Amino acid sequence: MLRTPQRCSADPASGLCVPEAMLSECAMGLQEQQKVDKPLELVSFEDVAVDFTWEEWQDLNDAQKTLYRDVMLETYSNLASLSE
Repeated sequence: MLRTPQRCSADPASGLCVPEAMLSECAMGLQEQQKVDKPLELVSFEDVAVDFTWEEWQDLNDAQKTLYRDVMLETYSNLASLSE
């Protein structure tokens, strides 16, 4: 099966040839990677904790309270491990 050659833009730094039809997708991927590469900001437990009022807490059933406790303990553990 014969394929028609695709025009491509070469990246001199990497030597890669990217089909021009894919350039916009590659540019979007690069933008997403640049977002990931930004320096991370500090996060405190208060930033990620969920607080309930006394009335809201009273409305939770036992399973919901247990789930809340487990999630808060895991969140705390994850944050604490980042400071090591």
